[in-house]
Amino acid sequence: MHTDLKYFSTTELAHLLGVHASTIKRWTEEGKLDCIKTAGGHRKFTFQHVARFLEERRDTSDRANLLPIQSDEDLRISYEIMKNNQAFLREYIFTQALQRRRKQVDKVLTGLYLAQYPLARIYDDILTPVLHTLGDRWEAGDLSILEEHIVSQTLRDVIIRLQGMLALPEETRGNVLCLSLTSELHDIAIKMVDHVLEEAGFTVLFTGQISPLYGIEPLLQRYEIRQLYLSSTYVPDPERAAFELNYLYDQCRSNEVEIIVGGQGFETLNYDHPAVKARLQRFRELLAN
Repeated sequence: MHTDLKYFSTTELAHLLGVHASTIKRWTEEGKLDCIKTAGGHRKFTFQHVARFLEERRDTSDRANLLPIQSDEDLRISYEIMKNNQAFLREYIFTQALQRRRKQVDKVLTGLYLAQYPLARIYDDILTPVLHTLGDRWEAGDLSILEEHIVSQTLRDVIIRLQGMLALPEETRGNVLCLSLTSELHDIAIKMVDHVLEEAGFTVLFTGQISPLYGIEPLLQRYEIRQLYLSSTYVPDPERAAFELNYLYDQCRSNEVEIIVGGQGFETLNYDHPAVKARLQRFRELLAN
């Protein structure tokens, strides 16, 4: 993998490997870890130094604290996560998703989560811009519809894998419902809403794509739903969407269910209704509701 990063400092490598800087110095003095010493006596480490060190210590507990490092590429991912280089991470995820390299995309999201980046921040600062890039490039004709689907499905697969890693509280805060309009073809955004709410302690009912909204009242009552999260990314039929929304708004109002809406579709859809509590612009705003 091409990289313009030539060296790690002792401090950077210690952070990357999850050890104290004095441990790095000791390893070099014991001959366990190669380095380059500058004229001023400072230690510098290349990707090759670190990769060789980790390969020789594969069966020990002295491993990187973000993700398994098996190549220069893995080292670069960990380094950019450590540096919070969001531009690099977004471009990397998009490129890898386009090549259907789910494993590499998974490494980035897993590394971010293990590095204790808040889940909502991962979705706001990393994945949402990737999805916007995907939409912009498709609209500009840079990607075919099949390529757009490849990237979308790769991202969807990876965030579903990430759900299995979420640290969930023992006590629940009640049931919420996450859904999209029946014409919505993508459910990635509402699935990310699902994850953030679940991590926050809610029991989430998720209906998936192309779910019928009619007859929703028994569901609201049976599961004692008090909040409904509604996502719209693209509106192919505004008239039908408006009809569905009015029905949904009325059902929720009569059952004392608050609606929280989000997504680009609500740039054109009406959400001025007593049942609608808020329109959210970012995933981190979910934690305030």
